[in-house]
Amino acid sequence: MTCSDSARPATVNCTRYIQHGSVVAHLCAGVVRIQSARCAELSELAFLQSVIEHVGLTKDKRAKWLYGSAVQFMINSTGSDERYMRGGLWQEPLQLAPALAAIGALAAKEPIRSYVEVGVFSAWTCVLVSAYLRRFAVDDSIDATRAATFRAAAVDIDSTHIARETHTLMRELNVSFVPRKSLSAWLGGGTRRERRVGLCFIDGDHSYDGVRNDYEEMAPDCRSMLFHDIQDTTTLHIQRQGGGGGVPSFWRQLTRSIRPARLASFTSQHSTAAKQFGIGLVTHGKGGTAEPDDADAFDAWGRGLVAWTSFCALEPALCREARSIHVEPWK
Repeated sequence: MTCSDSARPATVNCTRYIQHGSVVAHLCAGVVRIQSARCAELSELAFLQSVIEHVGLTKDKRAKWLYGSAVQFMINSTGSDERYMRGGLWQEPLQLAPALAAIGALAAKEPIRSYVEVGVFSAWTCVLVSAYLRRFAVDDSIDATRAATFRAAAVDIDSTHIARETHTLMRELNVSFVPRKSLSAWLGGGTRRERRVGLCFIDGDHSYDGVRNDYEEMAPDCRSMLFHDIQDTTTLHIQRQGGGGGVPSFWRQLTRSIRPARLASFTSQHSTAAKQFGIGLVTHGKGGTAEPDDADAFDAWGRGLVAWTSFCALEPALCREARSIHVEPWK
């Protein structure tokens, strides 16, 4: 199983979304481009960035402060409530594109047959990543039209922000919505090795304790892991002190307990106002999971205010910035 130009999965039909004027038509078109692309294109940053930009970015009141010149790709749908946020990728194209290429390189060597994303919000990122991974899971010895061995879980507390049309597209890609409390059941029984997930993406609770809890629970079940907002100024500002510094603090801790060869970070951005988003990648270690190499160093960091103090000792400039910077409201 690997990417094959002669065994591409059948493309989804976007007609229904276009006819109903649904914003999900943008996402569906991006999925079709991934499904129809030559294998060589799936590793080309320019192609992947173009797909992301044309799918569109989530409408956010921080606008140019958040997206910089990429604000031109923000979906400008209208609405008096939060329904407008059910569309778009809450991502920086310059980060998501190389992150996709990196996991594509992993999948080309060893197919990623399962994917779990925790904290999906509108689930657009989950859908796009799933469509991408399916290109490396086609078994051309059985059926050139399907990627039957691939499955994915879009995990969140509830599905409030996932549009009905997005649910439809998810089903076509074998992506299931799974309430956070039901994730263990979705993973199934058997040994941890038997139920191991090829790739997990953590983008849920952004407090230090929240992301650490997700990591400690899931790392033994995940071969590789992605983390979102590893440098995000808004997260760092909101989660300072009692929040332990949030995801940026956790990522700093994690990288001190894992060999550099297993790590990658994607932090380029269009915005010049402040550090935004950031994606971190941890590949598998000797045990075949995303767990740390040095458990003692990982445990020594502490939690809550202790974690914030540890982070500030290593990153004093970022701590000062987090305390003083004016962060734009996001909605």
